Amino acid sequence: MNQLVAKIKPESLALLCIAAAIIVICSGIQYFQLNSLMQLQIAATLEGQYWRIFTAHLSHLNTQHLVMNMLGMSLCLLIFGRDLHVKHWLINFCIAAFVSSSALLLIYPASYTYVGFSDILHSWIMLGAFAMACKDRWLGLSVIGLMLAKVILEQLDVFVMTQSGVNSANISTESHFFGTLTGMVYGIIYVLIAKKT
Repeated sequence: MNQLVAKIKPESLALLCIAAAIIVICSGIQYFQLNSLMQLQIAATLEGQYWRIFTAHLSHLNTQHLVMNMLGMSLCLLIFGRDLHVKHWLINFCIAAFVSSSALLLIYPASYTYVGFSDILHSWIMLGAFAMACKDRWLGLSVIGLMLAKVILEQLDVFVMTQSGVNSANISTESHFFGTLTGMVYGIIYVLIAKKT
């Protein structure tokens, strides 16, 4: 076991620890039924409960929603994890949570609530695709194109990916849009800086 840990690069180990921490935190929120304290409630947030801007993204509708998002996060980090330094994943998490929640605060009525990791996941996939494009241009650009097509079709109400058990609640495709936009802007900045170095 010690040999296996010794072979893991510190960067990969840090990313694994972050993913594990997110899974444990999200699972704890779900298990202890803390959603009402964590979800983005527009009225409560505007009244000063600002932690909801970040905690909403760690809270989920139900166990199926949680498992779907955590599997998506794990696949994202497995595919793109080596293309970016750990700090980029963390910085992007904070920026995407802030941008998405702030945008939802602006467009939805006071009675609206939001939970879920999907906007962060969309942002991470887009950011990862830009980082991948630095190494494998066509593969990275293909992922970027597919993500943009998915989000545009969702905004046009042509296509909404849902799962039974989750689709009974409103899926905030706007959060997918804001997450994708955040990942795209961060990704473009990342590529421009990477080209200079």
